[in-house]
Formats: sequence, structure tokens, C-alpha cells
Amino acid sequence: MNLLLPERMILESVSRKNMTLDAIKRDTGLSDILVNSLIPELIYKNMLLYKNNKYFINTDPSSDWLEKVNGLESREQELRDLLNASVENQAKDKEFKLKKVFLTSYEEKLLKIELSKIDNFITQIQEMREFDNNDRKTSEMKVVYWGSANYGELVEQDLKYI
Repeated sequence: MNLLLPERMILESVSRKNMTLDAIKRDTGLSDILVNSLIPELIYKNMLLYKNNKYFINTDPSSDWLEKVNGLESREQELRDLLNASVENQAKDKEFKLKKVFLTSYEEKLLKIELSKIDNFITQIQEMREFDNNDRKTSEMKVVYWGSANYGELVEQDLKYI
């Protein structure tokens, strides 16, 4: 089940705490028109529920949407969407870097160690913030990238879509 990035953002926002429509708009920073059109879709898809003027995540075990949204295909689509948006946004944001470099096997091992350190650092931050993020806006979260791939393999993969 693929979601648009704004749909995913709304779900992430509401998953942190139950919210009114205005609170969702403030938390996500999305336009009124967009939120007003996506909320009914998320309710129709049985992802969001509405009660006492607040929206909340449908966690009913009989609903399998959560498993589908967090499935491999959906996560891959989210990654594609985020990377595409990052490429489009790179003129404004100098933080997005990509370099092609020849590495020795030793340098490749060092790179893997450094990437592992980054992964552990991000995981620790996520764990620390898991319960104290209610006062921060979802729209203020940072999207952080790391990793490496073989250039030739990426080109071969890209050719499959041409």
C-alpha cells in the first residue's frame, strides 16, 4: 500500500498523539486544502478514526493497513519519494551530498564502520526522543541519508526501468 508523502506525514503526526484538525495542520505545516482533502481519504482507508473532535490512528488488529504501510514495497516507495524530493530541493539545501569515489577494500571497511556509527547515533537519538517529542512539530523532523552502493550495480538497476 503506497501512500503519498503528505498522507504518511499526517499519519506520523497523529501517531504521536491524538489531534484536532487544526493541530494536524500546525504540526505538519501542510496547507488547509491538502489536509482537508487527505483526512477523509485516510478515514475511508480505515487508517484514521475520528472521535470527540480528535483524530487517532486505527490500531484495530483486524485492520491490516499498518502492516501494509510498513511493508517493503511501501517503504521503498517512500524512500523513492523522499530522494526525489531531496534531489529537487538540493539547490536550496547544501546538506544533500553524493560522491562517486574509488575505494580500496580497506577504505570500504572503514566506510562501513563509519556508516555503522552514524546508524547507531541516529538510532540512539530516536530512542531518546521516542517519548518526549510531543512538543515538537512533525514538519521539523530531519530526514537523514547514509549508505553506499556500487555504481555499476546502480546503473544496471536503473536500466531495468528504461
